Amino acid sequence: METNTIFDYVSRWKYLIIGLSIAASVVFSFYLKSIQEYTASVTIEYKNPDAKYGYTPDGTIIDPSEIYSANIISKVIEDMNLDMTIDQIRTKCEVKEIIPEDEKEKKEAAYKNNEEYFYFPTRYEVTYTVDSEYDKTFAINMLNSIIDNYFAYYSEEYINKTNIPANPASLVDSSYDYIENADIINNTTNNMLGYLKTMVTEYPDYRSSTTGYAMDDLYELYETISQTDIPALYAVIIDNHATKNNTSLMQGYTQAIDRNRIRISDVNENLDEISSLIEMYSAKNSADQNYQMELDDNEIDKNRKNVINYVYENESNPSSTYDNIIKRFIESKDACNSMEIENEFKDYLLSIFTDAGNMEEEAIINHITESTDSIVEELDGLYGIVLDSVKELNQYLGTSNIYSINTAYVCEKLNIRLYVMLVMLVFIIIGTLGTIIICKLVDNIKHLIFVDEKTSLPNNKYCDLIISNYSNKVLDDDFSFILLSLDNLQETNRTQGYHAGDKMLKTFSDILSDTVNTFGTVVYNKTNQFFVFLPDSNMAQSEHLIHELKKAVKSYDTPYSIEFSYSISESKTDNIYSIRKLIAESLAKMEKQKEGEEINTDETNHQEHKN
Repeated sequence: METNTIFDYVSRWKYLIIGLSIAASVVFSFYLKSIQEYTASVTIEYKNPDAKYGYTPDGTIIDPSEIYSANIISKVIEDMNLDMTIDQIRTKCEVKEIIPEDEKEKKEAAYKNNEEYFYFPTRYEVTYTVDSEYDKTFAINMLNSIIDNYFAYYSEEYINKTNIPANPASLVDSSYDYIENADIINNTTNNMLGYLKTMVTEYPDYRSSTTGYAMDDLYELYETISQTDIPALYAVIIDNHATKNNTSLMQGYTQAIDRNRIRISDVNENLDEISSLIEMYSAKNSADQNYQMELDDNEIDKNRKNVINYVYENESNPSSTYDNIIKRFIESKDACNSMEIENEFKDYLLSIFTDAGNMEEEAIINHITESTDSIVEELDGLYGIVLDSVKELNQYLGTSNIYSINTAYVCEKLNIRLYVMLVMLVFIIIGTLGTIIICKLVDNIKHLIFVDEKTSLPNNKYCDLIISNYSNKVLDDDFSFILLSLDNLQETNRTQGYHAGDKMLKTFSDILSDTVNTFGTVVYNKTNQFFVFLPDSNMAQSEHLIHELKKAVKSYDTPYSIEFSYSISESKTDNIYSIRKLIAESLAKMEKQKEGEEINTDETNHQEHKN
């Protein structure tokens, strides 16, 4: 039987081992991808002067959790057009404070000394994590959107706190009367003009890179509509006395006039109080200055009177100044004037629409409706531009007080390539070891079943397999079969013991196996018979092999002699092409030789001889 080494085992099954390892790696890679997570990270820093004390520019406490607030996340969902809920995103966000090592050491030292220690972090790591459903790019885009919207929010809340007026498109309603919708358009446009005027004053050099508009550009566009389109709409409505419900309109204007009169009265009372404060401030300030001039330098600060405390003596911590009082006066005066102008205009409209009937002329109605819709549409488009421009401005303003230390980057939870390589290596090792163990086990089982214990040669069961394998085949011309037997084995067992006999049997088996080597297969068929199957040996080669066997036996140093008999059969010479008949022929020749029969001279080359 063939003796296999570890290398033989692995070499025989190498492609299966590699194939299974690759398959396992592929399966494992798909599994790893299914549980993979991508975490996008960015570091931000608050840079306003009071940030080191934990305060925003307007003095409120810095709250980094606002980064993933519902307000911010809802804008992110809108910007990225996501089909996700706020909670789905918020649960994947995290903000961690970054504390320098020296501050950690100070904190530990303070705790050891039972001292209080305060440190307000200015740097934070912001992360957003996605699972295998999304990729790295999505994680980075999400985090960038979160940060951009937070910067805009930060500016709106703590820096540029001027609110954008309402969009007329959201207020105009077809259920309102024509003149009421015109009023809504006019009021919202005037409010936007006031807002844009403030923005032009505060940020005269700002121009949006997204929209391409500066604040004065937007102001001019709104002003054009205010001075042309809106007056034209008013003119059509007023000239044609157009109204949907005259009674309801008149009632509404009358109530509005009454409300404004009450407000005007309240404002006038407030103006009187403010005027008194101004007079008191001026008088006290003048007296205080004269008094200070008479004091020594050392007594000025001690004896100086706080005028504002005098004016607001009931306030615990007054903060107003003379300029603030004047500002309040102007604002109240402007409000009063605006309401008076509004009442004059409404009185004018009452005089016009008092005797007007409901408008039923289709052409005029269509013209008013189309004009209203056209203005609203134009204002709605401008409003979107204003929102985008202001959002970019707020992001810019936000970055002046808070900005990203680094660009967003992504970390993978699992190094899939490394794990796949490790899995492949592990499976190759396991496959190799498993192959060795299984093959070795199989060989051991085969050895127990098919190897003779005394000779270490294949036994009669293995011989049956060989015969069975050749039984359904026609033998080749050069197929030879040699039958051998030890002539003096029984004598050795009788005279020297079975131990010596077994040694002789083993020695001859080894010599025979070494002689035949790779030329054929040697089988010990019990009953002191050795079968040699030579698939590619003719009669001459077989006889040469017997000659080499005799030499080997003769040269082998043993305490006992080895005598053997043999017979050779060849398919072509004997004209036998069946394995069983060829074996039977050799057995017959061996039997004849033992009976002492004479063999013809022509048959001498293929009958057995005695050594």
